[in-house]
Amino acid sequence: MRRDCAEWHHPALALHSRLIGVNNRDLSTFNVSLSTITMLRPRIPSRVTVVAESGIHTPENVAHLAALKVNAMLVGEALVTAEDTASKVRELVEGQRSEVKRQKSV
Repeated sequence: MRRDCAEWHHPALALHSRLIGVNNRDLSTFNVSLSTITMLRPRIPSRVTVVAESGIHTPENVAHLAALKVNAMLVGEALVTAEDTASKVRELVEGQRSEVKRQKSV
């Protein structure tokens, strides 16, 4: 997680933005970690649409983001490097479906 996340106050919140993207890639090191969205999502009001950007490769990643109530995901590398893009999309969508089922059973 980036050091600046602990004291994160985004100007978009002060402007009452309706959409905020959270880049999970630290642009100073190019390291990617879903801990960024995990830490920041609770600090963003539920009225804001949140997009998780980078680091989404597995159905488990998608389920984790769904549990955080992330509204959308920007998936790039996982699709570009997949041998079968359509299968990869189905695989990722299944992660979201499994989290929805889990939440309904709780």
